[in-house]
Amino acid sequence: MAAIASAWLSRNVFQVWEPHYITAPDRPILTIAGLWSEWRDRVNDETLATCTMIITTANKLVSTIHDRMPVILEPDSFEAWLSGTAGTEIAETCA
Repeated sequence: MAAIASAWLSRNVFQVWEPHYITAPDRPILTIAGLWSEWRDRVNDETLATCTMIITTANKLVSTIHDRMPVILEPDSFEAWLSGTAGTEIAETCA
């Protein structure tokens, strides 16, 4: 999971990228579903930490700007996400 205060999404309007600043109206922090991994680079023998955020189809509000968005986790789904018991329905809570 990653906690963010806001996100930037861009929309292509007549070949010009128009940025949009996204925040939550009802809370200061959004929690994004993500995965992280730590692995050893065989060439440099370095340990690297990498991460990615999980993306879903945009909900009704965001779809006016972009066709995709990060999966936003609600507090009641944190435990299921962290324990690995969350299913694909967790992405549908963004709708």
